[in-house]
This record gives sequence, structure tokens and C-alpha cells, in this order.
Amino acid sequence: MSSSQDAMNTLSAQWYNAITTGLGLSKKEFQLVQGADPIGTSSENLWDIFDSIPPDSATTFYDPAQVSSFHQTYAGIISALIPQGADQFAKDMGDYATSWDNYKKSLNPLPSGSLAWSKTFSNWANANLPQSIVPTVIGDYDTMLDDPITVAANQLRDVRFAAENPKKYAYTTTYEQLQLALDSAAAKNVSLNSSTTSGDISKSWAHTEHSGVWDLFGSIKGKANTDILTEKILTAGLTIVANFSKVVTLAAGPLKSPSSDSYLQNFTPWFNSAALSEGYHTRNNTVWKSSDSITWESSFGGNGSLQRFTSALVIVDGIDIVMTSNAGLSSQEQSSFEASMEAGIFPFYEGDTSGGWVNHHHFDDHGNMTVTSSSPTGNPQILGVLVTSMQSVMD
Repeated sequence: MSSSQDAMNTLSAQWYNAITTGLGLSKKEFQLVQGADPIGTSSENLWDIFDSIPPDSATTFYDPAQVSSFHQTYAGIISALIPQGADQFAKDMGDYATSWDNYKKSLNPLPSGSLAWSKTFSNWANANLPQSIVPTVIGDYDTMLDDPITVAANQLRDVRFAAENPKKYAYTTTYEQLQLALDSAAAKNVSLNSSTTSGDISKSWAHTEHSGVWDLFGSIKGKANTDILTEKILTAGLTIVANFSKVVTLAAGPLKSPSSDSYLQNFTPWFNSAALSEGYHTRNNTVWKSSDSITWESSFGGNGSLQRFTSALVIVDGIDIVMTSNAGLSSQEQSSFEASMEAGIFPFYEGDTSGGWVNHHHFDDHGNMTVTSSSPTGNPQILGVLVTSMQSVMD
């Protein structure tokens, strides 16, 4: 790793520590989202962030194309689980199980809810099965319907085929709730001095920062001109003072029951914590399908796909940042600096063309720089997320 990359990783870690200290956030939960990530103007923008499974890193550059989806990972796990009572139902149905499966495929619309499915199966069984087995298989079916795994599978199916907002995996907060929270939010500030602020984040939940791919100017590392500038500026020492007019921690979880919220009531619940718990607490093939590629280990093990989830967003609005350095840049370096920062500069990496951002810079007679970056209130940004381990909620 080059010396400029080392310096940039240290600065990212120092910024992480400055943020957690200034905003009173726990290092046991906080993940810093670097770069500018506007919150957007809809609830679904919020849900996309909640639905992103955080990588194992104290800091990250959020890229929707590269993150794993919570709802897809959850649905995969549910599909790999065996509803309790399913084996007995299959045994008692015998050869008639195929006929029932074929009949289910013909249903349009599908029954909604356990009671409707129970009635559908009861009517079909009475019309198509020997009366000697009807009471037994109806009892088996109702037992299976009551199992959380069956309930979870039915919820996921109901979302896919919902009459309103199909395939929309809602979370328990909305853009309107965010606006209300911002209206009453308090101002906070953060300060960093590269000479004194600690770059040790070994006690954070992830123990390490993500190796950044950007330099001080938001360029891909490896560009010689910006690498040289980054190293010189950071070696000389850097101070950052950031003021946030509004800071909000917005918590939410997957929608698991009908909501009374005027907006959320239009979305179908899709999450069942009891089913996930059943899979988490039972590793053997009484719950996990032995033939499935999705296993307990691949889901919850050391490198599992669902070790953690996003439980809250940390959102800031009304941003003013002053960055200074005594790097003593030459006139040629100043020109290179001006060209490089057109696309933005650490820590939000946003240019003057979007999100209301405005960047100004000044060099004194000795080539020392001062950069001010601001985004007016009304352009909320995601500063980071709170990460919760699956183990902490399951144990």
C-alpha cells in the first residue's frame, strides 16, 4: 500500500472517531458512509438503505449495485427451512400431494392469510380425497399453517402477488416521519485535527476500516497527481470543523404486521422474526433442507450472508465544513488542487453541481489552504448507519 493510501486510510479512521465523538454515537454500532449520499425524496429511498446488509467494515462507500439485499437474503433462508408438520402432512397425503400442488398453481387469486388457505384446502380435500384420510390431512395442514416458517413463506408470497404495491418490501418508517424528525432535530458539530485525533478504530464493531478507493479529491487512487497532493496535504497536517444544523437517528425494521400509518398501510407485511429465529436456533435437517445450497453456516456462520443488518440511519442536514492545511503548496500544485477539487473533496466528495453543495477554496501567501464546503438545509444526507448483529437479537 502506498504512503498516500496509508495516510488516506488514517484520515478516514480519524473522521470516523471524530463523528462518533462529536455526535455521541456508539462505535459498537456505527458505520460511516463516506461520500455524499442524498436521502432522496421518497420512503422507498430510505427503505433501500435499510435493506442493504452492511459490509464488515467501520467505514464504507455505499454502492447499491454492490450491496446484498436483506429481503432477498431473508427470502432465500425461508425457502431453505422446513415448516414443522410438513413431513407428517406429506406422509399422510402420499400420492395425493402432487394433485394438491397442481391445484394450488391454478388458484387465481391466491388465498390471503392462513384462514383462507385452511378453508381452501379443506374444501379441496373434501371434494378430492378419500374421506378416510380427510380429517387427518386437514389437521396436518392446519398444524403446518400455524408454524412460523409457513406463515413467513405465505407472507413473502402475499407480497409478490399483492394487489397493491406488489414486490415492495417496506420498512417501518417513512419519508414523512423523517421530515417530522428533522423539524425538531438539534444541531451538532464535529472537529478533527490530524495531529491529535486518534486513528485507532480497533474497538469499533468491525475493528477495521474499509480500505478506501478514493483519495482526498474523490478520484480513484493510483492517479499520480492527486496521490502526490493527497500525501503532501495530509503529511503537513489537516484540521476539519463540521457543523450540522440537524442530526437525526432514524430507526426502522422490516414491516412484519399491518400498519396504521396512512402510507405504510398500503404495503403488505413480509417479515417474520419467529421463522428466522426457528432457523437460527436449530441447525440440523429437522428445520434445514438437507438438499438446499442455503444452510445454517452459509446464513449465520463465520462468513454468513446474514450476520448483521441496518437498524437505523444517521442523517444530517444543513452542512458547513471548514478544512485547513499548512501544506505550503506551490503555484503549480495550487492549480492542480483547484482542478482536482472540482468534483468535490473529502469527506462528502460533492461538487458544486448537485445537492445544493458549494465549495470555496483560498490559499494564503505561503500556499496554505482553506476549503469551505456547504450544503443548505433541505438536502439531508446519510452520514452513516447503525449496525445490529443477528446474534445480539437472536441469543
